[in-house]
Amino acid sequence: MKPILLLVAFTAVASGALLTGCSTTEVQDARASGLDRRQDRMDSRTSARQDRWSERADREDARAEARFNSW
Repeated sequence: MKPILLLVAFTAVASGALLTGCSTTEVQDARASGLDRRQDRMDSRTSARQDRWSERADREDARAEARFNSW
């Protein structure tokens, strides 16, 4: 019984230390900068996608206008 209690106590102390270590400002800053980089990548991809759709829409409008004017 005593070894089990020691194991439980050690686990509680170790998990507390681990969680405290993961909550340091350096870890939080690294996590935030990683999230910022990911958001920047998503924004740039979205912007590029919107640009491609805009170009495609312009081409489709030009084709439709040429088709309409050819009658």
